[in-house]
Amino acid sequence: MLGPVAVPRAPSTADERTLADLQLANRVMHETTRLHPAGAIAPREAAVDLTLGGYRISKGTLILWSAHLSGRDPVAWTDPLVFDPDRFVDPDPEQRALSDVAWVPFGRGARNCIGFALAEMGLTLIVARLAQRLDVELVTTEKPRPVGMVVNRPWGGAPVCRHSLSASARRQHPLSDQPHRPARSHADRLRVVTWVDGGAMVRQ
Repeated sequence: MLGPVAVPRAPSTADERTLADLQLANRVMHETTRLHPAGAIAPREAAVDLTLGGYRISKGTLILWSAHLSGRDPVAWTDPLVFDPDRFVDPDPEQRALSDVAWVPFGRGARNCIGFALAEMGLTLIVARLAQRLDVELVTTEKPRPVGMVVNRPWGGAPVCRHSLSASARRQHPLSDQPHRPARSHADRLRVVTWVDGGAMVRQ
């Protein structure tokens, strides 16, 4: 799901090739974390005296950098506020170099997030799995206000209407090793789900 049509493989098969096949899901993950990184700012302490961007920074100075601002920098991104996963399809060398530097939701260098590879893999698989089993639509066009600096999240959650796909409509994918469930009633298939602080509150 969210990848090219592949040769069918045995159920429960999940390997590096499976993840590589999820090209669109991977681009959605990159674009989502570009616009909405988990942390808006992060601190660093200068280990030595240095000059950065024309500014002299003394050893021991606390520096705040922002993945949020870097992901929306118009110097690095064309139409930076537009959600466009296809911006990661075959970029030219200059754009690739800029995006490699500006896409930093997990940090960069020796002090980057130790679990970044696991996080990227998990987010990509979650996107693909949800797209396979659910259709969701926004309840409102109003964008929730972001809140939090170290852990960024939407204020009040992001209300969506969830439509569970019936067994006949459910799309196939090599990761689909669970038996299909019978189609549910209309009342069971429609929910309003509000994501709050990593959890979900479900209401009719």
